[in-house]
This record gives sequence, C-alpha cells and structure tokens, in this order.
Amino acid sequence: MLKNFLFTLILFSSVFSIQAQRLDTIKVMHYNLLNYRNITNQCNEQTNNPEEKDKALDRIIWFSQPDIFTINEMGSNWLNPNKLLKNALNKSGEIIYDQAEFTNNSFSNLVNMLFFNTAKFALESQKTIEKDAGGVNLVRVIDIYRLYVKDTEALERGDTLFFNFVVAHLKAGSTSADKAKRADMTEALMTFLENKRLDENYIICGDFNIQSSNEQCYKNMTQTPSESIRFYDPIEAPGVWNNKSLYANLHTQSTRSSSTSGGCFSSGGLDDRFDFILVG
Repeated sequence: MLKNFLFTLILFSSVFSIQAQRLDTIKVMHYNLLNYRNITNQCNEQTNNPEEKDKALDRIIWFSQPDIFTINEMGSNWLNPNKLLKNALNKSGEIIYDQAEFTNNSFSNLVNMLFFNTAKFALESQKTIEKDAGGVNLVRVIDIYRLYVKDTEALERGDTLFFNFVVAHLKAGSTSADKAKRADMTEALMTFLENKRLDENYIICGDFNIQSSNEQCYKNMTQTPSESIRFYDPIEAPGVWNNKSLYANLHTQSTRSSSTSGGCFSSGGLDDRFDFILVG
C-alpha cells in the first residue's frame, strides 16, 4: 500500500476526521440533492429550480473543496452530471472535477453519482449492484466506484493506492416493508463484497433513511461476522438518532418542519441522521 491518508468526511454540516500515520488529505462530502433536475408532480422548475441549486452548490463546493463528492437523487437524464459540473463544480472554467460514468436501472428516476478531484484521483472502473439475494430488482442501484491516487512517482514504479467508494440511497419510510427493503439492499452489498472485495479501502456514502443503529440494514454493514468486509462508523456514534438532541450535530435531514415549495421540499425537520459515510 502506497501511503496512508488523513480523511475529512463531510455530511452537510457534520465534519469529522480519521487520522492515519501519514500524510495526505482527502476530503469526502456526500449530499442528497432532492430531485436535482428530476420533474415530479411537486418538484418542477419553479418549486425546485435547478439553476438556484447550482448556485448554492457552487458556493458550497467553493467553501468545502471536497476531493470526492458523492450524491443521491440526481435525475436520470445522462446529461445531468455534466450540467452540475459546468454550473457548480467547474464553474470557473477550470477542469477541477470530473464525473464517474452514468449508470441507472430501467425503473428509477433518481440516480447516484460521484465526482472527483482530477489532480488527486482517476477513475479505474465501476460496478453496480441491481438485484437482491432473491434476484429481485433493488429499489435503486448501488454504485461502486474504484479510483486510484494520481501519485506520479508511485505510478512510475507501477504502484498506487486504490479507493472504492460505494454510493447507496436506501429505501425511505418507516414501515416494516420499507425496513425489509433497506435490509435487502445492504445484504446484497455485503454479499457482493464477500465475493469480490480485494484488500483495499472501501468507503460507503449515502442517504440510508434510518433512525437507529439497531436497524437490520445498518447491522448488515457494521456487525457482519466477516471482519474483512465490515464497515465502521468513524465517529463511533451508535444509538437512536431520531429527535435526540444528543445527536443534533449529526442530524442531516430536511431543514423544514412543514412542507414548502408546493410540497416538493421534505417536511421531516432536521432531527434524523439519515446521511452517512462509513469506512471499511
């Protein structure tokens, strides 16, 4: 392995770090973009204006300067990632970020995407997980992106360091059927890793839509008997996160407690730790 890294992981306003022995820095940020350029009955160009979102993201990216930026809820038009690159990530005209390849299943209007700092990373390959253990289509695909570090001296020696970023948007809702679908999605992921994983770095980013570390989908990732594929919470904050002031600094849900913009914006309030970055 080429070197160790200092990680800064960002979920909206929650910032934390993992320190390693040496010494480069990778900043990872995840966002659910809420129907970015996806038209629904409630979310349209008036209630969920994409140009306004681009302006906001331009400011956020400029301030945070992530090296890896993963997202959920981008509309399924293959041109959308390029629009975000042009209007927010690379607005200055300088090519700072590039995107992974566009992927989608045939039945979801919302997709994941990964953007990366081209000075530090290059995309080596990517895969998708589309079905559960029973062969049934997942609610949304799980994307796995394999990137390598662009260290010139190491590459000249035939060496580099690989990072695998898993991006998942688990089923929303609090019914037992919703929870079962979330568990199916992470079970499919862990089965994939059990069969395919190399001795490399894995990081999962996504909107998990869970309220507690007791939920089975979370246990599938963090309590699997197979230690080699187990994910860990870098901030070590298990618990029932919903509506608990103890976890207020981790809450990443909607900032609105009532429905706004014609019912487009979620009304759950900022009282859940829905968005995660776990490492393995």
